[in-house]
Amino acid sequence: MNPEDAKLRGLFLIKADQSFSEHHPLWAVIQSFRQHLSEVHVVVFVKGKVSREDRIIQQDGQFFVYHVPEKFFLFNFSYYWTTIQFNLRYRKKFRPDFILSIADGVPAFFGFLLAWSNKRRFFMQASPHLLGHEALSLQHVINKAMLKRATAVFVPGKQTAALFSDLFNIPPAQLIPVEPPFDYHALAHVTDKKDFKIENPQYTFFISSVIYTTKDATALVALHERVRAKYPRTAMIVLVPADMHESIKRLLKHQHAFGMFVYKQDDTLLASLNGTQLYAAISKEQDIDTSMITALGLLIPVVSIDFGIAPELFTGTPYQQFMTPAGDIEAMAASIVTLIEDQRTRGEYALNTGMLLSKVKLVTPEEYAGTVYSVIKEIIQPTLQKVRPIPDLS
Repeated sequence: MNPEDAKLRGLFLIKADQSFSEHHPLWAVIQSFRQHLSEVHVVVFVKGKVSREDRIIQQDGQFFVYHVPEKFFLFNFSYYWTTIQFNLRYRKKFRPDFILSIADGVPAFFGFLLAWSNKRRFFMQASPHLLGHEALSLQHVINKAMLKRATAVFVPGKQTAALFSDLFNIPPAQLIPVEPPFDYHALAHVTDKKDFKIENPQYTFFISSVIYTTKDATALVALHERVRAKYPRTAMIVLVPADMHESIKRLLKHQHAFGMFVYKQDDTLLASLNGTQLYAAISKEQDIDTSMITALGLLIPVVSIDFGIAPELFTGTPYQQFMTPAGDIEAMAASIVTLIEDQRTRGEYALNTGMLLSKVKLVTPEEYAGTVYSVIKEIIQPTLQKVRPIPDLS
């Protein structure tokens, strides 16, 4: 290992349903970072309680995992006490050269506090759903504070970077376009999960969609209404980020009676897609819709707006007709109706999703880690050299 690389130590913040293991979507990413760093610590925010034996897991002398409960209220004393304990317990033993949050919400805020209290560089991987909060909401104010004070913010694509710059008034140089990693190996575990279906004989066709903003929700309602006008037994499975779940669920509460079901987007995503016959990519909040890529990987036909990666996937293929102009709800509804009516076309489309995927260069966990690490190293290396010069080994 290069002596310069060996001196760098990183603290990563992520989320998990239960614990951090090889089945976690970010496992391969963290393992890839280990190739560049001398020491890696991962704070994992999990749902529910954390057992004593799972609080700290040490796999070797350079890799440590800490599990902490995700439950968080802004004025929850126990949350701040957890932060203080973490500082007191590990500050002397481990002083990271940088802190990187690869999750929004609680992990990012926790990392922001740690970086501020330890005077460390804070980096953040920002998801497109941060664009969905109301401008005057407390969540938007907190997100803006974290984003503006981060050393650098990694966002999925140049188009998304421009949206972040405009909405949060962040200098473009602070926003680093980095395509999100996609691990095909994760698809192998979908068979381990129970298919996600609504047990209701009233519905015979299920469409899934991941949305990030209330604007997406409004468009999805209009789309569902037009499809239901011809096929009333069509249900819509709506997946939204956890911090937008309640607001979008309230917005769509009256749509439940019409077959629109809202759920949190979490580790059940693969199972959710696996239980549907069609995926509708309607959001303009990210350049590469990894949910759409996942759907294609699971042989699920996709109807998409002409945004982000869609033109690269669909242009020049027999399925170009299923890419519709953004905002044209009538055109997308017509495409969905075509696939509902023509089972043969839908079956052929499912068998040829690999042809679409072969047209795009997806970022592997190794490539993602290498790109992010090179940016972090370029930023912090000069400072570290002044504080801790590299010894002469000649």
